[in-house]
Amino acid sequence: MQTASTTSPTTSPTSATASTTTLSDASPSNPAHAPSHPQIALAAGLLVMLVWGANFGVQKTLFGVLPPAAFLFARYLLMPLCAALLLLHSNGWRWLRLPREDAIKLIGLGVLAHSFHVSMVTFGIHWSTAFSSALIMACGPVFTLLILHWAGLERLTRGQVLGVGLACAGVLTFLSDKLLGRQWAATGGDLMMLVSAAIFSYYTVMTKPLIQRHGGVAVMAYATLAGSPLLVLAGLPAALEVHWAQVSLLHWGLLGCVCQVVQIGGHGRGGADQAAIFIAAFFCSFSRSMLM
Repeated sequence: MQTASTTSPTTSPTSATASTTTLSDASPSNPAHAPSHPQIALAAGLLVMLVWGANFGVQKTLFGVLPPAAFLFARYLLMPLCAALLLLHSNGWRWLRLPREDAIKLIGLGVLAHSFHVSMVTFGIHWSTAFSSALIMACGPVFTLLILHWAGLERLTRGQVLGVGLACAGVLTFLSDKLLGRQWAATGGDLMMLVSAAIFSYYTVMTKPLIQRHGGVAVMAYATLAGSPLLVLAGLPAALEVHWAQVSLLHWGLLGCVCQVVQIGGHGRGGADQAAIFIAAFFCSFSRSMLM
């Protein structure tokens, strides 16, 4: 009896090892079951696809209620507030101060990306069609690849050179149809979208090292805050002529959906060219489905 009571609570090494293995496998902190950075980048890219893909159809709908300048005014009253709150929330409700040199770079990139790129996209969509704008913006990966090559970060292979040539030929063919039809407003909108695609590709490449140092939220917040004042001031005259009381809750909700906050998350986790390809993919697919 004494021997039995001594040995009964004893667990064999084999069973203990099995139990430990089972617990370690079931643990949520097990690296084998934790999502990897590429998986997070993929999820962020897919989310970006949905948000950005909806932008074309949503903006076209809003332009029936708000002129483009007033739309930008309202949008950039909301976006800086959201960006600042997101930065505070991610930093324990303390403002994240960046080094002077990086902050100056972000001011310039923010003006380029928001004050110029977003305004050009907005008026380009207004003058052209949603599907045409989506197709033109699909040239973004081409510009990104060329900028990476120009910066010495990417070497072009023969296949990539062929792809760039085919993409350029396709864009010229697409634009020539409107030119021959003398659709000057639509052609101007398409050309503006083409330039804005190049601007965004430059922004994508230039913000990559900043995102690696400070994180996507900080870069997004600083860039948004830097680019917003010019758009608000430029859109103020048009906004004063709008009867805001007649804007429905549905349209305010759509305006709130036109947001680019998740964009930088995809850039921060994945490569610049990979993120651009995600954006180009949904531009064509999702926007076209909204118009059919």
